[in-house]
Amino acid sequence: MAAWVEKAHHIIPIDPALDLQKAFLHEDTRMVHKDSTITLKGVLFEVPSDLIGRRITLRYDPHIPPVRRRLWLFHQSQEVGEARLVDSYANARVRRGELQREIEITEPDSRADPPASRRPVDNSLSASRLDLDRGEPR
Repeated sequence: MAAWVEKAHHIIPIDPALDLQKAFLHEDTRMVHKDSTITLKGVLFEVPSDLIGRRITLRYDPHIPPVRRRLWLFHQSQEVGEARLVDSYANARVRRGELQREIEITEPDSRADPPASRRPVDNSLSASRLDLDRGEPR
């Protein structure tokens, strides 16, 4: 007891409002992919789409399995949200601002004669034949 009392002045009290669970979380940094996902230890997580292309800090408890793990997201030392385990099906269909453009296809004038060199199969609009910048067939 005497040894403890002798060194008690080195003890720094902590703020009672401090959340001890969050104080001992692990921390990693990741770059957010264009599909608003990040990978942590081989598991794909979804983050808010406004973080695309930014480097974020993740805080998490490594002892919790990935399917139940909570990831807190921080950008420039500010908490910006929480990541979720990716639902691959739903993530593939999310519209993301400027990353996907509306494609407007207009019907050709039916009064004009179609070019003789075009075959019916050439009139189909496959994804490989669309010019996404202009929204027109090539």
